Amino acid sequence: MVKIGSLEINLIPKPSWGKKIETILGRDVWRAIRRRELKRAGYRCEICSSRQRPLHVHEHWGFDDERGLQILKDLIAVCEKCHLVFHLGYANTQGRLEEAMEHLVRITGMGYEFLYLSRRVFLNSLLLDDSPADTCYLNSFML
Repeated sequence: MVKIGSLEINLIPKPSWGKKIETILGRDVWRAIRRRELKRAGYRCEICSSRQRPLHVHEHWGFDDERGLQILKDLIAVCEKCHLVFHLGYANTQGRLEEAMEHLVRITGMGYEFLYLSRRVFLNSLLLDDSPADTCYLNSFML
């Protein structure tokens, strides 16, 4: 976990990169869960309250490094921009890192100095071979 101010970022271990829960559960089961979660959230982003489509369902994972376990902790309905914030590594590969970071500043109310510090920390983490800088969970949004 990386902590910047009150922001907690949980990084996904490299062996889990690119794995989709839909593949594990099967398309029909995942679609039923996705529909249930979107309905529970009132068809709005649980981070910024946007109703802009498409809405995504993001998984929050916990990790037990000692036992090598990945544990599904929570599901959250998010808009596309908030989902990019959770997946900064993906946003970076798609040329959308600045967009994700600017949305992060907008929804947290933090200043742009935070944006540039966070971007520097994130990009520096990509330089480390064993860095799991792919996905983040931002607890500070969960109000």
